[in-house]
Amino acid sequence: MMMKILKLLFISFILSVINGYIFLFLNRSFFHLKNNKIQDLSPIELGFLSLIIAPIIETIIFQFLLYVIFRSIFKIKREYLIIVLMSTAFSLSHTYHWLYMCSTFIGGIILNNFYIKVIKMKNENYAVLLTIFFHFLYNLYGFLFTM
Repeated sequence: MMMKILKLLFISFILSVINGYIFLFLNRSFFHLKNNKIQDLSPIELGFLSLIIAPIIETIIFQFLLYVIFRSIFKIKREYLIIVLMSTAFSLSHTYHWLYMCSTFIGGIILNNFYIKVIKMKNENYAVLLTIFFHFLYNLYGFLFTM
């Protein structure tokens, strides 16, 4: 079981990095869009927000809570629909510019798919913690290597 989860984490992380680089390339080559909301933050503030606050808060809201709402309250059974809805909400919370929203939608698909698969393999508490860790790793990679 643990090896399956680690393999899923590795594959999901690689897909997220590829997604990030594709959109980074598109932006740097064609669009030159800027994220003015983070330009005023110091590296320490940006690191704290992107490495600690965002993974925890966003996982609780966009994975845990939305999954419970769509699955239990709205009784949506189709997981792909839940993943698309959760990813749409995730991208709408990242409104730096339209290209970034597209990137976070696809990143959300990867993250939400990971979350739901881990729930099935283990349980919801484990999925929340592992998704926070995955989100942290992805943001750390972006913070260190793409800024």
